Amino acid sequence: MESLFFVFLAANVICTYIYMYKDCGLKMKMITASTFLTAGLFLLLTGNRYTSPYCCLLFAGLLSSFIGDYTLKFNAFGMKGLPGIISFAVAHLFYIAAFSVRVPLHMSTLWLVLPWAGIVSFFVWLGTKKLKIDFQGTGPAVLVYAMIICVMVLLGLRTGITVAAQGALKTVQGIVLCIAVVSFMVSDCGVCMQMFGSAPDIRIGSHKLNFDRFSSVTYFGAQILIAASMAL
Repeated sequence: MESLFFVFLAANVICTYIYMYKDCGLKMKMITASTFLTAGLFLLLTGNRYTSPYCCLLFAGLLSSFIGDYTLKFNAFGMKGLPGIISFAVAHLFYIAAFSVRVPLHMSTLWLVLPWAGIVSFFVWLGTKKLKIDFQGTGPAVLVYAMIICVMVLLGLRTGITVAAQGALKTVQGIVLCIAVVSFMVSDCGVCMQMFGSAPDIRIGSHKLNFDRFSSVTYFGAQILIAASMAL
């Protein structure tokens, strides 16, 4: 029965393509987001996964992300996209809790503070000094969000690597989770450039990379893979 997940995966790929090249409206965006949410719900309700705190927390993260996909279009307190930023921050907190449940934290985990601080500092430098992004008053919210997602990525990688060491099948599952969390961060970089940058694309050699399409394929891909990680 779990093989039906690949139906949701195929739907995710098809809808992402349509959203990227045919219809980039909000309705199509939400239809595409519904594929990873439905996939997560399907996995949650099969194999007694609803009894697993890890799976329940992951689904809560998927649901918060789905809400964020819609609320990102709104502004609040003079901050562009603030409701969506909050929704995605909450989603990452759920993911952080899920990874902490799957692989419990210990005092030795504190070493992750060093790469966390380095990654956050790098993105602050890149956005404000190198790319000179105008956050239009949303800078503090974006900074807090960046700090949260960096924790999510590092704990996701830690969980994926730990799971991958448990056997051949688990190796594949662990790699899937690692790809998912890194893709999520990469996607958010594209969203940041799309919302606050001065250009809709970036030139790489003789080619132009559209931030909207780039962030879409990495984001929807990341979410369906996070849904798949319920099988870990």
